[in-house]
Amino acid sequence: MTSEGTSAGTRGALDGIRVVDFTEFAFMPSVAAILGDWGADVIKIEHPTRGDGTRGLLSVGAIPTGAWNYSWELNNRNKRGIGIDASQKQGQEIIRRLVEEADVFTVSLRQSALCKYGLDYETLRKANPRLIYVHGSGYGEEGDERERPGYDIAAYWARSGIMASLAGEGQTPPFVPVGMGDLSASLALAGGIGLALYARERTGLGQKVSLSLLGMGIWGCAVPLQSVIATGAEYPFHDRKRAVNPLWNTYRAKDGKWLVLASFQSDRYWPGFCRALERPDLERDPRFIDVPTRAANNVELITILDDVFATRDRDEWGKRLDSEEVIWGPAQTFPEVMNDPQVLANGYLTDVDHPALGPIRLVRNPIELSEMPPVVSRTAPELGQHTEEILMEVGYDWDDIIRLKEEEIVN
Repeated sequence: MTSEGTSAGTRGALDGIRVVDFTEFAFMPSVAAILGDWGADVIKIEHPTRGDGTRGLLSVGAIPTGAWNYSWELNNRNKRGIGIDASQKQGQEIIRRLVEEADVFTVSLRQSALCKYGLDYETLRKANPRLIYVHGSGYGEEGDERERPGYDIAAYWARSGIMASLAGEGQTPPFVPVGMGDLSASLALAGGIGLALYARERTGLGQKVSLSLLGMGIWGCAVPLQSVIATGAEYPFHDRKRAVNPLWNTYRAKDGKWLVLASFQSDRYWPGFCRALERPDLERDPRFIDVPTRAANNVELITILDDVFATRDRDEWGKRLDSEEVIWGPAQTFPEVMNDPQVLANGYLTDVDHPALGPIRLVRNPIELSEMPPVVSRTAPELGQHTEEILMEVGYDWDDIIRLKEEEIVN
């Protein structure tokens, strides 16, 4: 849905909820943006001159930001912006006044800084017992490394075991696309906030909600990690040439494009798979007749399948596999994803009218609510764009605002 298509009467699931967002970069700003998608009034706090560090990025990973800062727009949609210098006593007081009237406070500073500024949970809950206080970190709330800074590539991918599991013995662990851990964690944390708001409706009490990138990474790879816990054996690297189940493997088609077979119950799909390949001889071949024999002769079967898949383009194989209801998926590039008819049909990308850039397309929050769908109704704010109106909402008058600007407390 475009912002133009949002009617004045449309209500979001979080209409009437005010969120104060004091976060930077991707993980935690995305949490608040998701709440904004669901109708919350989100106030983004930034330093009055530097702003969020994302504003100054010339590239995200290896990709230049280009004509518009796509990371900033993605993670800060549906917010109003205010510039406050939190290092100053008066700036801290402004933040506390905002939080006193808020339902949710999202923050990503380290605990020592929060205590220094008087913005820690124990302090703020005394002023607002109904507050849902949300803290995101790299490595969790406890332990010797609770203050350690961490982006998703370090805390989510590397520390959790995911990165090493993708490399075979002696191979270089692969890098992964930027932000995958950040945005997965943000969606999970937004759900935790919703649960805390529901609990508040029942009890009248707020509480602290926290999530670390490390914790989300551990949960993301819970199945392989659980197998190691249960068996004591290292989780095996997937070598496609020696996959135990050749129907749980990747293959390259004639056009050079890859597909993945995901037939976990391979006996169930084996007859249809052989029909799709037009290789009825394989179905009754004693080397491949069931799970144990295919596992015992996996290298030989994978060699045969490599040769077969090299005879047709991926799209043609897709139609044949679909006709037999064999579970598979195309290993798409991102340019292919942005034009995927299924992606477009489900509205996973949304068009937004930007006041300075004109029409832009953003990736949309994928959670579907049938009566109150997520909507991008506001593009990311300019630095301090709504400072005056927000200050006036919490009791400051124009004389106060002029003084705070002259003292460089706000912008």
